[in-house]
Amino acid sequence: MFYDTRATNFPNFYELQQKYFMLDDSARSQYLRENPELKQYWDWRRDFLKRNPTIAPYIDDNFEPNYGSVQELEQAFAQEPQFLRAEWYNHLGSSAYRLVLDAYNDPALELPQDTKDYLEELAGEVGMSYEELLEAVGTSR
Repeated sequence: MFYDTRATNFPNFYELQQKYFMLDDSARSQYLRENPELKQYWDWRRDFLKRNPTIAPYIDDNFEPNYGSVQELEQAFAQEPQFLRAEWYNHLGSSAYRLVLDAYNDPALELPQDTKDYLEELAGEVGMSYEELLEAVGTSR
């Protein structure tokens, strides 16, 4: 999910980031003003890792989310995985995303078994059941 979203929304992050870290401190703020997508990437990345703390060590050994309280920390762990609509859309693809929303919005809707099997497979990829997938996508912000 992290890598899919990053590749779709921030395809040039690596090049921008490499150049940024080659600059001295005095040139970095000017570079960020000229390349706002790098700061947007960093903000998204920080938010993603904070929403999904179990994943964070696999992406960044030194990530420090700095939760405002123990309650906020516990809530982040309890709500995992926690993905935004755009992240679900990137991961599932447009057709599967629409199917999931249709199934969530109309519980009486009977999807074909092969479609349901496919969605169950996608749900398993992120460590949840089909029903949890419907709920997570349907209630995502």
